[in-house]
Amino acid sequence: MPPGKRINPTVVRFADIVITSIPGWQAGVIGMSLLFVYVVGTTFGLAPVGVLMTTAVPGGLMMIAWYVMGARKLFRLARTP
Repeated sequence: MPPGKRINPTVVRFADIVITSIPGWQAGVIGMSLLFVYVVGTTFGLAPVGVLMTTAVPGGLMMIAWYVMGARKLFRLARTP
């Protein structure tokens, strides 16, 4: 999915019950923004790849954390009757 379209689920979950903690919102929005900077930078060659990787690594880790927080919450919601 293109990065511009991936920001939509982040914003939807921003006000939803799935991720209700502030760190969850921050991880999704900041992580997606950093990955977006990486994709734009590598597409248009705005900086060396090593410099852009310094934005991609934290962004990727934040997105992994965001997905884990969302999955944990969804598993908890599925267990409640």
